[in-house]
Amino acid sequence: MNADEVEEYFKGQIELILDAGACPLRQSSTVVQVEGRACRILRQGAVSPELLRKMTMMQILFVCTGNTCRSAMAEGIAKHRLAQKLGCTIDGLEKMGYKVRSAGTMNLAGAPASAGATAAAAERGVDLSGHRSSALTDDLIDQSDLILAMEDHHLQQVLMQCPEAADRSMLLTPQGVADPVGQPLDVFRRCADQIEQAIDQQIDERIL
Repeated sequence: MNADEVEEYFKGQIELILDAGACPLRQSSTVVQVEGRACRILRQGAVSPELLRKMTMMQILFVCTGNTCRSAMAEGIAKHRLAQKLGCTIDGLEKMGYKVRSAGTMNLAGAPASAGATAAAAERGVDLSGHRSSALTDDLIDQSDLILAMEDHHLQQVLMQCPEAADRSMLLTPQGVADPVGQPLDVFRRCADQIEQAIDQQIDERIL
């Protein structure tokens, strides 16, 4: 279908048509209804549901050193708070257009969340029992729309690996989040408080 055919078909219902020539796909367009970050397909077409999901998904990445304390808590808390604000389950976040990940600069993969992080998160209704650490990779940085680092050296590692990520990378808090590893549970609780407050601010200002 070309621009003239589109204009004739819709008979004045479209205010603007950008004519880039005839569609080479020989396939109907995909029609979607946008609701916030969620897109509901009204008509299947050239853009598949899977491709549309990937194109519209906002991925948030939290970065610390080992991905067993701070960024693990941040990932769990962010999922919990986002789900509350969106009125959905944590499992339903991707359908709402959000994916939350975390990683560590230490290249440690497969380790569980620390006992302190797990306990402090559980007090907030956040379950970290299934968390396993991931290493910070170039692909993970490339796929992320917002990268929130715990300390400046984490941010610098992100930018060293992918300088082009500078415009979507920042510290979670201006003062940074100190490492609670090896400290008593009260230190983890204060760390979780700091992370939760910062995440709520990020959700209000940049995510929703």
